[in-house]
Amino acid sequence: MNNKKLLLTTLLSFLLGSCKSSLIITSNSSSSNNDSSENSTSTSSDSTITSSSESSTSSTDSSTSSSSSSTSSQVAESSLPIVLENKNEELYYNDSWNQTFAGANNAQVITNYNVQTKDLRVSSGYLYDPTTVGDLDILVIPVTFGSSSSLDEEEKELVRKDIAYTFFGQSSETGWESVSSYYYKSSYGKLNISGVVAPWYEIDKTARQFEKISPEPSIYALNNAVEWYKNNFDDISRFDKDNDKVIDAVWLIYDLPYNYSTSDVWWAYTYWDFYNDNVGNGKDYLAYTYAWASYDFLYEGRYGGIGSLKGDAHTYIHETGHVLGLDDYYDYDSRQSPAGVLDMMDGNIGDHNSYSKMTLGWTNPIYVNGSTSISLRPFEEYGDFILLKDDWNNSPYDEYLLIEYYTPTGLNKKDSTSAYYGRPKLFTENGIKIYHIDSRIGKYSYDSYSGYGYFEEYIDTVYETNSYYSQIAHSNTQSYSANRNYRLLHLLDATGSDSLLKSSSAYATNYSLFTDGITFDPTSSVYKNLFNVASKFNDGTSLNYKIEVVSTSADECELVITKI
Repeated sequence: MNNKKLLLTTLLSFLLGSCKSSLIITSNSSSSNNDSSENSTSTSSDSTITSSSESSTSSTDSSTSSSSSSTSSQVAESSLPIVLENKNEELYYNDSWNQTFAGANNAQVITNYNVQTKDLRVSSGYLYDPTTVGDLDILVIPVTFGSSSSLDEEEKELVRKDIAYTFFGQSSETGWESVSSYYYKSSYGKLNISGVVAPWYEIDKTARQFEKISPEPSIYALNNAVEWYKNNFDDISRFDKDNDKVIDAVWLIYDLPYNYSTSDVWWAYTYWDFYNDNVGNGKDYLAYTYAWASYDFLYEGRYGGIGSLKGDAHTYIHETGHVLGLDDYYDYDSRQSPAGVLDMMDGNIGDHNSYSKMTLGWTNPIYVNGSTSISLRPFEEYGDFILLKDDWNNSPYDEYLLIEYYTPTGLNKKDSTSAYYGRPKLFTENGIKIYHIDSRIGKYSYDSYSGYGYFEEYIDTVYETNSYYSQIAHSNTQSYSANRNYRLLHLLDATGSDSLLKSSSAYATNYSLFTDGITFDPTSSVYKNLFNVASKFNDGTSLNYKIEVVSTSADECELVITKI
């Protein structure tokens, strides 16, 4: 079991008879290293599994449990939820902005926005997004298709434990990071994810019958699995942190390969139960936001096989980004690659970028509105980044440039040291990333007959009536954008190449980073072709700043920004 000692102190009669019990995995890790690159070889933690119950007889009788047969223990153990009681390592996060930017002219940190992400999400139809700051409990339900399953009973229980560590374990208990440890680090300690892994729920359909369910098969699984959980376990309220009687987030892990058939349902995706009119009625705990994926993704990184406890969370981390409200940055139309692949919401690798973290409320921009000399610390560790645009509307939902200092450390180290399965390596060198963001809000008219929305105009506020709604107007998928030529998030290549806009197989490399001595000048012939109109934003205003990288080191990057 890969250096994990599993102490099973569960009593058969207690395990089979109580629905108010759970397996509590207590993780005691001596590792405090915040650099995840060492996680795949760490053996510094021991884990024990013990039972927890409201039954007074269980603790008395548990001393006799060791005499139960191993088969009985497996059956009993599999009937209980797994709760991984684990605290994320404390992070040192220096939020001393004044010290960092002392002496920088025309620069200020913006902490309040004119448009809130939550309001825009609600107007766009996502009514019950989970919190992105604070504590979030996720209900994870493994779903089995019975005789169609790829797993036998013993394998199912090993997979369930791997799910627990992959979602809620410490970094050292996975092949890279768990969902919980990743988001704690990526959010600079602002988001703490915990949760429960339920016993396997057996769905009442064969895989072939399930594929044919309309309008969305996974919603059928969601509602039935959650109802089963509520009927058998009494802790459902823990998954509703905002007390609106809507479960904050549910994860469903099915026991078939993700290429089981050609049906779209056998994949990984995040969805919302838009069809249930009872959601939000205030009377019952119903599910709304959920993610669905195969157990196969646990082992896609090849960090070990079933039962190895070296699970791979990459795909689950990516989908959890959608659960929190992030968009995909790759192109569904397979025509281009604006974000360059090397990002968690594009290629499922590395840390989130500054645009993602700004919208989730994890860090704030340094707004520069004039010439200045300024230093940035590594973004993955400190969250420093610059927003550049005259007459910015003071919200994430506008058009502008973002500047962050990338280093192949922390959450970036694993995927920059060795390429993740089927992906290119992350950047292996230090350098500046410059993004062109066009996250303007669109006002859309709603046609109740066709069910479609139609773009009307750009606006700077959230607008919602019976006939109109608001949403981000652009996407990295052309067919989803109000204007097919405008992208939500475009990584500007330091070489001036526009290959990311011409091919879905293109990806960023070390040469895409702005390094020592390179100046981004939007008026030069090198960079003009990166914009729809030379030297201008999509909204017609001037790109009137040069950005010179003076020097880079492990600790900081020195920039000179000149208004032109």
